[in-house]
Amino acid sequence: MIGTQAPPRSAVANLVAVAALQVFVVEFLVAGSWHGHYGYAADALGELGVPFCGEHGDESCTATAYLMNISFALLGAAFVFGAARQWSRTRAISWPACYAAAGVGMMLAALAHVDRHWQAHTLGIATFCACANFATLGTVTDDLRLGVTRRALAGLLSLLGLTAFLLSVSGWTLGLGHGGIERVACYAGILGFVLTIAGPRGPHSTIGGAV
Repeated sequence: MIGTQAPPRSAVANLVAVAALQVFVVEFLVAGSWHGHYGYAADALGELGVPFCGEHGDESCTATAYLMNISFALLGAAFVFGAARQWSRTRAISWPACYAAAGVGMMLAALAHVDRHWQAHTLGIATFCACANFATLGTVTDDLRLGVTRRALAGLLSLLGLTAFLLSVSGWTLGLGHGGIERVACYAGILGFVLTIAGPRGPHSTIGGAV
């Protein structure tokens, strides 16, 4: 009897990376189909998931808003799956838990539209930005298998993301606009996650003292 073989770990990591990076493509497509002016600097990321606009909320913003919400949910699922994969390798709980929390936050943002559930949506985005970047910073500090270049790049992204997040919640945009500073925090979290989850590693792990 011929048994099935599990896909190699690198292939699984690449699938997780693609599931995370797809949000950039979907965002570009949905923003391009927006009825009226949508600005990356002025408008928040979550507004792309709102199907109806206008004074009375009955005018179509874009027919592709549902794609943005699906993309948010897929991004969140990628973080949760990536967290589980990281935990299975290291048996450390701290940084995988942070990545999982980021994923849950993004899935909350996907379900709670910013026009009707502003507080829940904002909580989800804030949780994603904070936890994703914090988890990346912790991972590159502990996991020596990532290599110097990837650790340095992911570490810089996490610091950039955390700084942008703190500026955003403090009301400082540095001329980037509310949407712009929010995107810096989100994008840094996504790219840092991809750098730490995908790609080859050395034979040993030091996360949480595991080897």
